[in-house]
Amino acid sequence: MNIASVKLVNGGLKGVVVTYSMTSEKDKRSFIDEHVSKKKAPIHEDLEVAFESLGEHLLDICGYTSKDKDNVSVTGVTYNDKGFVITGKKKILDGDKTINLVTPLTNGDDYSEYEAVCKVLDTIYSETEDYMSGAKVFSDAQLVMRFNAGKEDFDVETFKGLSSEEQRDLATTILENMGHIVLLTDDVVPSEMSEPKLEVIGFIEDPFIDVPESNPKMKVVNNDTDDDFDMPIIKTAKKSPLTMIKGEGDSFKIVAEEPRQSTAKKKQA
Repeated sequence: MNIASVKLVNGGLKGVVVTYSMTSEKDKRSFIDEHVSKKKAPIHEDLEVAFESLGEHLLDICGYTSKDKDNVSVTGVTYNDKGFVITGKKKILDGDKTINLVTPLTNGDDYSEYEAVCKVLDTIYSETEDYMSGAKVFSDAQLVMRFNAGKEDFDVETFKGLSSEEQRDLATTILENMGHIVLLTDDVVPSEMSEPKLEVIGFIEDPFIDVPESNPKMKVVNNDTDDDFDMPIIKTAKKSPLTMIKGEGDSFKIVAEEPRQSTAKKKQA
C-alpha cells in the first residue's frame, strides 16, 4: 500500500478515508491503480496524537500564531516526494463557528520546518497502515475521554477510577450510538492473560443518526485483494446511552437515559 492521503472523519471518531495506490500487472505490463478505502472504527491514540502535532505547523503556514493552537484541528494530509498539503479547521467567534484552513503544496524551499513536518507525516502514514490492518486499535478509555472532551459534567478522574468493564460499557454505548455494530472479542492468548476488547464490525443505519447516503451501506475490506465491496446494512434499534451523572458531593453514578420516542409514537400518546 502506497498511501497518498489520509482524511479524518469527525476528527477520527468515525474513522478515516485513505487514498492509496497499488501496482498491478497484466500482459507483462505494470499499472499503478488508485484505491479509496474507508474504515469507520475510531482511530487509535498514536495516530490521533500525530495528527494533533501538526496543528501549529498548519497555523504557521497559513499565517496564524501558536496562540491559536487550542482552536485548530487537523482533518487531513496529502504527502509525497513533491511536498505536502495539510487541511484543518480553526474555531472563530468564541468557538461557535469554524473556518477551513488549507496549506498550499509545501516543500523544503517554502517552509523552514519542512523536515520536521515530513517526519510527522511519515508517522501518520505508518500508523494509518497499522490502523487499516488492525494491528493497532483504540482503547476504551481513549474513546470515552475523546468523546466527552470539553463537557463540563464529565469528570476525568472519576472515569479513570471506573473498572475496565464499566469503561468498556461506556465505550460500547458511544460506538453503538454512532451507528457501529460492536462485538466483544478475546485476544488469542492464554486465558489468564486474555483481556476482552471491542471490535467494530460494521456500520448500521439508525433513525437518529444523519447518514448522507439515501441507501447507506457497510464497507467491507477483503484483506486478500485489498479490494472493497459493498454489503447491505442491518437495521437495528438504538440502545439507551449510558452517561456519568454527578450526585451529591463528589459522587458520580452511571445511568441509562430514557429511549427517545419517534414523532409518530408521541402523537399516538
